Amino acid sequence: PRFFASVTGSSSLLLRHHKGSGSTSAMALGSSGSGNSQIQLFKVTTSSGNAFEQPIGPGEQFSGVVAIQLLRPIAASQLVVEFVAEERVAQGGKGSSSSSKVVKSQPFYARLAVWTAARKGAAASTVLSDGMHVFNFVCQMPYVNYPQTVHRAEYDIAYRLSSKLLGPDEGSEQVVAFVEKEVFLSPVVTRMASPEPLLVLETLYFEKKGRRGKAAVELRAA
Repeated sequence: PRFFASVTGSSSLLLRHHKGSGSTSAMALGSSGSGNSQIQLFKVTTSSGNAFEQPIGPGEQFSGVVAIQLLRPIAASQLVVEFVAEERVAQGGKGSSSSSKVVKSQPFYARLAVWTAARKGAAASTVLSDGMHVFNFVCQMPYVNYPQTVHRAEYDIAYRLSSKLLGPDEGSEQVVAFVEKEVFLSPVVTRMASPEPLLVLETLYFEKKGRRGKAAVELRAA
């Protein structure tokens, strides 16, 4: 996917694919939840992909909003948006005498900083001011048939969109506050006539090449 976000000062980021209608509010807050008393509201919403019945397909674009309301200024270095695909497969099978081995992979990972602290000049500050801050972004999916969202005991693939407020140290990955929601994806499938009573389903694979021949997932400011 490609992310595009609207911030004070334009920013864009092209993210790579790794081989191997109504908005819905995001989940909980926090440094892993949110016990931060300075934060009154922190949520992420999207225009589509909010339900299994309304998934996002290959080549589609969806918009989103990150909103954070602070009761008091808070020390921070960045506010980032991340979009990640996570796959988990339990190997070993049913009835296996040995314990199942869990294999995890990440088909893609996209990240965009929608706000970055100014560290130089007269306006230098590592503080996000109090009040309401709203950041718009757009995510462009590549023409790649990623697997459908699935949650099963033996197999799981999920697409998660999150926003993180990071600590004040430059380059810090300390999470001050965190919010996340699941986004639902589905591949393009065609139905073809068949002499059999059951329909034959064929998946169409489309691929848009990015730099170095890899499919691109891109986030950018709107």
